[in-house]
Amino acid sequence: MKRVKALYRNSTFKQDARRLHGDEDKFDIPLQSRECQKFIALHPDWELIDEKSETGISGYKVSAKNRDAILQLQDEALKGEFDILLVYMFDRLGRKHDETPFILEWFINQGIEVWSVVEGQQKLETHEDSLINFMRFWVASGESRKTATRVRSKLGQMVEDGLYKGGFYPYGYKIVRQGRLNHKNREVYDLEIDENEAEIVKRIFYLASEKFYGAQKISTTLASERIRNKKGQPFSQSSINKILDNPAYIGVLRSGDTVSQIHPHLQIIEPAVFNFVQDLREKRRKTAAKVKDQTKYRNAENATSCNKVSSVPSGGKGLASGFLTCQVCGAKLWTKTKKKNQSKPYGADNPRIPIYVCHNRLYEGKQAGLCVGDDGQMQYIASKIDTAIDTMIRELLERTKQTQVNMYIKYKYQQEWKRTQTNLTNARSAYKKKQNEILAMEDKIIKSAQSDEDMSLLLPILQRLKDESEPLLEQLNACEKDSTEFVINSSEMEREHNKLIEWANLYDTADLETKQIIIAHLITSVSVKRGYVLDVDLKINFEQYDDGLNFDEIEDLTS
Repeated sequence: MKRVKALYRNSTFKQDARRLHGDEDKFDIPLQSRECQKFIALHPDWELIDEKSETGISGYKVSAKNRDAILQLQDEALKGEFDILLVYMFDRLGRKHDETPFILEWFINQGIEVWSVVEGQQKLETHEDSLINFMRFWVASGESRKTATRVRSKLGQMVEDGLYKGGFYPYGYKIVRQGRLNHKNREVYDLEIDENEAEIVKRIFYLASEKFYGAQKISTTLASERIRNKKGQPFSQSSINKILDNPAYIGVLRSGDTVSQIHPHLQIIEPAVFNFVQDLREKRRKTAAKVKDQTKYRNAENATSCNKVSSVPSGGKGLASGFLTCQVCGAKLWTKTKKKNQSKPYGADNPRIPIYVCHNRLYEGKQAGLCVGDDGQMQYIASKIDTAIDTMIRELLERTKQTQVNMYIKYKYQQEWKRTQTNLTNARSAYKKKQNEILAMEDKIIKSAQSDEDMSLLLPILQRLKDESEPLLEQLNACEKDSTEFVINSSEMEREHNKLIEWANLYDTADLETKQIIIAHLITSVSVKRGYVLDVDLKINFEQYDDGLNFDEIEDLTS
């Protein structure tokens, strides 16, 4: 009797695989097992001595050296424990054209007969047999590539349509059955916003965008508010990072290289808020990388001790703490305190006052030449700078309250509006002109036909004019889309303007931390040099603030 060992393989657990009762480590693959047993019954001199199953193993992606069943069979073949290796089809051995043919050849060289229920026995007695052996797995490899392409395309189409493609779904969403059927007429799940979790997602983005909190501080804040994740555990820093970086919350789905448009029914966070958070986090990453790569300034001549960062409030005692920089060296100024009068003892009549300090002017930093020149200054009284910034912000917010929303949009986006309208006008004019030329040529052709004149020279001209009109129509459609999107985005501009109004009403009575946050939303950067000369770069692009504000000599603002 010839001893037979059968090998079964499926690529996924869903392909007719189920666990055998009483044995959690083995799987039953009914179709392959049944057909192999029928095939063995046709050969009286064959005896089935073992069945090996591989479920969830891709024959295209997984190498044979990482497949336990193949390795066991090879070891048993070397020991002479069986005579025939039987599979349902040869591609159960694998689908790698650069590997599987040589595995099959290896078994044959060990004296093992390799049989397939569908394709019969594979021999390698002639050169043609070797070619057939290679071509079989070359075709199987190609089919796997085609299947992978079809799956990728299908999943890409699903995310483009806003459908749930299976697998993991982000926090803030849930899967529900809404009656949608797939191609097998089975009801499938759809993605839907989980209102309770969505409120927590909004809270996370609020802390990141309005309070400028990082992931660690957000995690700590949520823990203090007894907010938990799906498992009832506090949100970790890594979980917060994943949420803040996931575009799914603006309604954008992804599958491989496919990125969908915004699906409104899946949108939890407004795109403007999400983009603001991404920009803020990117600046922090760059700053962290810069600081990590730097050597401490006392050990290197050109290193920077005070890294230049984005306008993020630090919670210091100064109004500009966290985003005030030195115009000479570009370093962020640190906030400290000192006695108002250094020659007198500390007391009620001589309190400690906040100051801004450029550490690149201190001690070793100054000796290393990190901040040199007559324009630099080691320390600045915070009240002088804060008063100037406070005055400017109050003026800005007061102008905001007096500005109608349509005027605000005009001021902030007038250049963009002019561009879209100019392009649209030019595109319409060019297309209309070409259409008039086509109409004129068609009239000329009609008149020629009526007078029995030769039209052979006119028809090519008409075709050329029509060909020239096609790109003009495409350009017109693009300009109209651009203009339409601008109008749609005006709602976002209105929301931004209303936010400014809210800050304007809040600013006068706000505490220091709230004022710092409001200012950080309005100012990109503030730098200072000797004589308290400030250079302010505003995020609000009003006409009168287009180039920022320059304050010269403001020592007279405070004593």
